[in-house]
Amino acid sequence: MESDMNELEYLLRRRNVHSNRDKQELCAVRKVDVEEKHVAAKSNDNARNNGQKQMKKEEDEKKSDSPNILVEIQSNSNNVETGNDKHEIIEMETIKQTNIDSKTNNQRMVDIGILHQNQQCTTNAIADIAPSSDPILEYAAEPLLPLVKACAPLSDIIHDIAFYVELALKETPEKPPDGLTVDESAAIRLYTIEWSGGHRSLYSMLNFTLKNASRENLRPYFKYMKLFITALVKLPCVPPVTVWRGVTKDLSAEFPPGTPVTWWAFSSCTTELTVLENNMYLGNEGSRTLFSVEAINGRTVREHSHFVTEDELLLLPGTHMIVQSQFSPASDLHIIHLKQVIPDEVLLEPPFEGACLYPKIERPWYRKKRFAIPICLLSLLVIAAVAIGAVLGTKSSRNILGPTCNDGVKNGDETDVDCGGSCAVQKKCADLKRCLNSYDCISSVCTVNLCQVPTCNDGVTNGNETDADCGGPCLPVKQCHDGLRCSNASDCVSSVCTSGFCQVSTCNDGVRNGDETGIDCGGSCASQKKCADYIGCFNSLDCINGICTANLCQVPTCNDGVMNGNETDVDCGGPCLPAKQCRDGLRCSNASDCVSSVCTSGFCQVPTCNDGVKNGDEIDIDCGGSCLPGKQCVDGSRFAKVSSVTYNVTNSNVYTSVPTCNDHVKNGDEIDVDCGGSCLPAKQCGDGLKCNNASDCISGVCISSVCQVPNCNDGVANGNETDIDCGGSCHSIKKCNDGEKCNGVLDCNSGVCTSNICQTPTCNDSVKNGNETGIDCGGWCASQNKCVDNAVCRNPDDCISGVCKSDICQIPTCNDGVMNGNEGDVDCGAVCLPLKPCTDLSRCRIGFDCKSGVCTSNLCQIPTCNDGVKNADETDIDCGGSCVPNKRCGELLKCINPSDCKSGICISNVCQGKFNAEQHDEYN
Repeated sequence: MESDMNELEYLLRRRNVHSNRDKQELCAVRKVDVEEKHVAAKSNDNARNNGQKQMKKEEDEKKSDSPNILVEIQSNSNNVETGNDKHEIIEMETIKQTNIDSKTNNQRMVDIGILHQNQQCTTNAIADIAPSSDPILEYAAEPLLPLVKACAPLSDIIHDIAFYVELALKETPEKPPDGLTVDESAAIRLYTIEWSGGHRSLYSMLNFTLKNASRENLRPYFKYMKLFITALVKLPCVPPVTVWRGVTKDLSAEFPPGTPVTWWAFSSCTTELTVLENNMYLGNEGSRTLFSVEAINGRTVREHSHFVTEDELLLLPGTHMIVQSQFSPASDLHIIHLKQVIPDEVLLEPPFEGACLYPKIERPWYRKKRFAIPICLLSLLVIAAVAIGAVLGTKSSRNILGPTCNDGVKNGDETDVDCGGSCAVQKKCADLKRCLNSYDCISSVCTVNLCQVPTCNDGVTNGNETDADCGGPCLPVKQCHDGLRCSNASDCVSSVCTSGFCQVSTCNDGVRNGDETGIDCGGSCASQKKCADYIGCFNSLDCINGICTANLCQVPTCNDGVMNGNETDVDCGGPCLPAKQCRDGLRCSNASDCVSSVCTSGFCQVPTCNDGVKNGDEIDIDCGGSCLPGKQCVDGSRFAKVSSVTYNVTNSNVYTSVPTCNDHVKNGDEIDVDCGGSCLPAKQCGDGLKCNNASDCISGVCISSVCQVPNCNDGVANGNETDIDCGGSCHSIKKCNDGEKCNGVLDCNSGVCTSNICQTPTCNDSVKNGNETGIDCGGWCASQNKCVDNAVCRNPDDCISGVCKSDICQIPTCNDGVMNGNEGDVDCGAVCLPLKPCTDLSRCRIGFDCKSGVCTSNLCQIPTCNDGVKNADETDIDCGGSCVPNKRCGELLKCINPSDCKSGICISNVCQGKFNAEQHDEYN
């Protein structure tokens, strides 16, 4: 222990020397040209052999005050040893100082100093897959050392390794899991740590060297590799599992089926395919190759990793595989199926004697001694039968040819007849066919070894979906979000599908989407375009006219308290004339807009006795009234002065003229000032003015000789109603019935307005109307369209699942008492397997649905002793159990007791042939 601490102190002193220099400048690894390094090494070897070797050591490292330092740690490639170290050429140049404390930042970083090299080694790393290289040997001869000593030879190769060794040891618990020692667990942890400041990490340098054709450059790593691989071998070997690894490049042409492949570096893989969708790894676009690996000796390092959230599975160097198949589910995505095999020669030397790099393979039962003789005899019989068949010409072509994907038989590694397994590239299995994994299935969903019917909740793009669980049959409940694939606009939340992808909502796409209250208006578009009358709104800012009532932009009126329409000011002027002229000081367009009849510079003026207009209390233009005594009206004016105080109207002193409908006087037969009587129909009287009958009034309602304000119960289509007492401003109180007039969908009970007429509800109008429980589903539409899961319902008939609880259509389960989903019968078969097979005479689709294993004419059959299936209490197919004595089981078939067997001998639940007692004793 004391020697270990001395070694640690030595490394820490070396680290402090580097750290002091790093306080001024931090070094980043530059690109190393491997091929040039190998050429240089070979040249130096030749020079050494000819006695011309030269060695040069740079002294720049000592000049720590220089603003630009080129450090070249050059321990020549001629294998000159310093202790036990073999140094690799590493060229470094300084960059701006960064915070060294960030070394402990728990986050994966990209090595910016060797971006191109990393693209070759990690991101697009075909270098991982070397066609040939020397086996990894000799490291096992190294002693098993503590981590500090094991990493000592790397102190001049890997930047600041002493710091990270100390960090790994500090993070490692005193009693690591899996029975590892502290140093063994810390060795794994050190491998997973990402160096900070742009420096290459241990795993990057080690794997780069492992992929190097020359094994001499690997020697400085031998002591660490001894400890690291020893730790990995002690971890439990993960059972055979499919893992994933991806590169951003199309490699399909380089890996045809049958190609042998070797990964020489430690290879990090994942069992979760979704991890690779992260843009740090594979992403979702561009050329990509995805390797699907059937691994047999991976090790899970999560419990010993610096990153506790990573489910990383590590494959050892020298992993040897064979390309099984490849296919392309998309034009830019290529999947290559690899199967790991145990190589014929040693590619990675075990770290110690007796170490198992690969799982132990149990001896097959048929190779055990007690089965050898029966099998040999059976083999002889088979050979004889084949020979006789060949002589008689009865041998079928099926026995001559190997398994194919169109021979009508489940053979080879097919998961069902002519589909799945190696046939999956050509033909995937249909729904409810057998499978081992999702790639066997057309639906890409394999559950309890059966390909599942596509649903809108299975996380996969299948069926007629345009993207995963959205579009196509998932509509209208699940539309696709921006950026996802689509076939038409209805597939998209934004209702815009361009070039096969759902687009982000804009204010000029011709569709109501995003937070718009109308098509390309209101909401976030209100600053660009406000909504017209009768278009939806959330508040007044959404509307051109500034009035939003009951979520509908309203038609301007002269009583809405807003300056809108062609009004010159709030509720006056323009269309509000003559009933509502603008008071003094309000805006105007011309004199008629103003009570004073004087409009100057766009504003109504206060009446004066010099404005040339009869206004205020003047008796005539600029005379009489408040203009007295200065301005009396002269003879011939409308009112003549009789005395200084009194004004009378007489035939002799009134200026007469013919009445008009614009003289601002109630005269002639007008009912009120300039309205009604002979002024009809051009000028009806406004609300509150006098009337004789309804035709005198704009509102069409005359009560007690006064024109009434329109309301939603006056029996007249007035105000901005679209029909009698409905629609428009009345739509929140009363919507219009089918066949009545409308301006928009909010006016109609049916929610459908076509050609300004409210339409009768149908089951395909994309509106929830009539007695539908959802949009075009349930209620009277249930016979045509039932509602999907989680939609509103009133009774089970409304739902596809046939289950309505708390007014919501329920997702099918195997306990809901209804045949739904893809069940064979009520709560049995298909998705309910293996827990709930269907009983005899229940409905079924295939034999797997049935407890008896036999489905005929879509009914589960009662087990018989000749149905070709092992069912009921049979011990093997159609023999044993209740089939005795008519059908006993032959040799090597399963049994429970001797009576099940033709031979009367049942050993280890297998029927045996007749043999002598001596052999019998051997089996016992």
